[in-house]
Amino acid sequence: MKDGECAAIWNRQGVCTKVTGPALKYIWFSDVRFLDRVVADQSQYLVVKFRDGRKEHLRGPISFFVDPTMHEMVTVEDSISLVDHEAIIVYREEEGLQASATVSDSKQVVGIPVSSVPSTSVQRRVIKGPTCFIPTANEWVHQFSWHGSVSTNKTEKSPNALKFFKLRTLPSQLYYNVRDVRTSDDAQLCVKLMIFYHLENLEKMLTNTHDPIGDFINAGCADVIKFAAGNTFENFLHRTSELNELANFQILVKRAADIGYCVDKVVFRGYKASEHLQAMHDTAIKARTKLRLESENVEQQMSIEAIKLKSSYERSEQEREMAIAKQQHTLDLEQKKAEIQLSMDKTQHEFKLQKQQQQHDIKMKQLQNENSETIKYLEKLANAGVDLTQYLIAQQQRQPDRILRIEGGGASSDAFPQPNIHISDK
Repeated sequence: MKDGECAAIWNRQGVCTKVTGPALKYIWFSDVRFLDRVVADQSQYLVVKFRDGRKEHLRGPISFFVDPTMHEMVTVEDSISLVDHEAIIVYREEEGLQASATVSDSKQVVGIPVSSVPSTSVQRRVIKGPTCFIPTANEWVHQFSWHGSVSTNKTEKSPNALKFFKLRTLPSQLYYNVRDVRTSDDAQLCVKLMIFYHLENLEKMLTNTHDPIGDFINAGCADVIKFAAGNTFENFLHRTSELNELANFQILVKRAADIGYCVDKVVFRGYKASEHLQAMHDTAIKARTKLRLESENVEQQMSIEAIKLKSSYERSEQEREMAIAKQQHTLDLEQKKAEIQLSMDKTQHEFKLQKQQQQHDIKMKQLQNENSETIKYLEKLANAGVDLTQYLIAQQQRQPDRILRIEGGGASSDAFPQPNIHISDK
């Protein structure tokens, strides 16, 4: 045998001998069977089932030879890789001892001692990512079986259509069409919804439900049916926006809280009615749309006329204000000019008065000086013995330009003689 090979040899007595190469073995009256070699890498493990019923899990990397005398089957399994926001539910079976009595024909036999028999208990634990999980021989992973889509139509949900091991804890959403919804006037509708939700309590979900999607669908259907039953078809059309509010989905919100989920938002995606009802509704919509368009056209024309009239009025007001402002500006300019001219005249008059005052002061000063000199001169004359009176009279006498002489005489009357007037230039 070569290096790495292994064989099992049975002799006539049924005794099995293992031989691992490289080796040279002489065989007489024996059966030879080469053993299969099974290899698992780091992301795998081996499931070894023994012939006595035991089972073991061997983590890789490992190589293993399958011995037909001891092993019933050896398989290679991939480990469970988990990323962020992923989790798996693992159950573990643990053995213990429990006291019990031997019974026969449903009656306890007196005198037989109590014996201890093994009993098992199962524990549940949650494995969250990121990790690489390899279960042991006494562990198994929970498989979820929820409502899911069986075709490309994501609004159709069927029970047990979604099977998986890894549970995602990220926020998610589902599409669903609530069919056969009837209003108070017996109109049949199909309401389209979109539900946004996220997981809050994993343990509560595992304890209180086995299919959260089914619970969401049933609770949402109940809320929609309750909402539609209290409205006619026309009222339903006017109140469709209220289906976007969580206040109208009390059953859905309560059921989600009971199973550890939280409904973030419900979106109304529209509705679908029967063909006959939809045709009638489309006809009514066309008529209303036509009337609304005509009304909007008339309103637009009236609005345009009103805008023109308003613009004309505003323009006339602006022109009037501009004329008033221009006239006021002209008056202000004239007033400013008058004020400036008045100020200039006042300044010139003051300057003229000041100049005259200065000239008057200069003349008065000159006169005072002259008078002072004259007085000094007269005082000198007086001291010299000159008669100042005669001197002043002589100074003031002037030669007349003309001489007027009136002489009396004539024969006009004895009492009043006729005067003779002689005027001569000097």
